[in-house]
Amino acid sequence: MLFWANSHRWKVVRIISIDHKTS
Repeated sequence: MLFWANSHRWKVVRIISIDHKTS
């Protein structure tokens, strides 16, 4: 469960980073 939460959080951070970079 902790691993899933960590993976999900990393994915969200990555998406935000890409979105910010695109902007």
